[in-house]
Amino acid sequence: MIGIEDQYVISFSIGGKTDFIAQNELANFALIEDAGNSLPTFQLSFVTPDESILDYLHEGNDLNVSFGRNQEELYNSVLTATHVESQRIGENRRQITIAGIYSTLAYLGNSNLLLSDKKSGIEVLIDVASKYFKVESNITKSADKQTWVQPNISDRTFINKLWLHSDLGDSFPAIGITSSGKFIVKDVKKSLNESYVWRFTTIPSDPSKDILYDPDPIFSFDTGLINNWVGYTREKLVYDVESGKTSFVKEIADQTLSNNTSLVKRAGIEKRFAAIGITNDNVHDNYWICYQKNLTSLASFGGMKVTLSFSGQFYPVSVLDRVTYLEDSISPSTSGIPSSAQYHSGEYLVSKVSRSISDGTLTTLVQLVREAPNSFKVVSS
Repeated sequence: MIGIEDQYVISFSIGGKTDFIAQNELANFALIEDAGNSLPTFQLSFVTPDESILDYLHEGNDLNVSFGRNQEELYNSVLTATHVESQRIGENRRQITIAGIYSTLAYLGNSNLLLSDKKSGIEVLIDVASKYFKVESNITKSADKQTWVQPNISDRTFINKLWLHSDLGDSFPAIGITSSGKFIVKDVKKSLNESYVWRFTTIPSDPSKDILYDPDPIFSFDTGLINNWVGYTREKLVYDVESGKTSFVKEIADQTLSNNTSLVKRAGIEKRFAAIGITNDNVHDNYWICYQKNLTSLASFGGMKVTLSFSGQFYPVSVLDRVTYLEDSISPSTSGIPSSAQYHSGEYLVSKVSRSISDGTLTTLVQLVREAPNSFKVVSS
């Protein structure tokens, strides 16, 4: 293993070659998780005098990576190379750069047929995901029930369908895949009753949960595209092929994690029209209502982002972790104790985790999301 004990350790093995990268040979390693139905990705660059390693770097072999704070707290990731570059360096070394994804190519590539029992969408989603991943969920079923049809499409595409059409009442589901092979399914509003997993702060006091982040995180608030897409009321015309009747379904985006009572929108924008949906007796009653609600809620949740980083120590932060973010205000404090920047601070979900090792230093970049700031003002024109 290479690294610095009690900060981070990491090892690489492939095709029976264990620890084939030495400390001074590792140029860069990056491992990235994104919320949603996306496999983690990676990039690895190293120099080596062992040219035979090239024989093993392809889709047919798994690259096993073990990483963690120390050798007693290791997480394992199984990766596969989809792109390889090699360049000769001097007389007797090569620089090799490989990129790829979490090693479940069948999840993306195989086309499958399935006619499920009458189950809820979340139950079938968990069944399908369990073929490839260890599922971690705070729910076991949704309120809908029907026979779900997988018409010779990949399991990943089928899960997208199950995800968006599952009925969680006034809540909505979020999913994510971690670099250690967990498939996370969360009822987002149910997770609000759970304690935060991590607290990002400038004054850590609890070693088990507090993470000291690097100075100057980046805040972004992007309502333009999201509001144009789902922020304003969108009506969907649904045609029932059994009865020949049509109906309209609509969903209005709402706040979940912010302390505000509403989302930031422009007054006077009329309702929008969404694409036509088709329904029949096989699908549950709220099939398209759920689709509108889940899509609207998930998209709106990306409206506000905080991007921060921390260096030097490994923490098992994961996508969809509920976290607390505290940022000091730049306004003077009358008490002498720094106050929080209320606009930015508060509760978030993790939407991205990117770990990179470069020049022997571990840096973790984390993106936090929620739907709106804690406060805003609208001035009438």
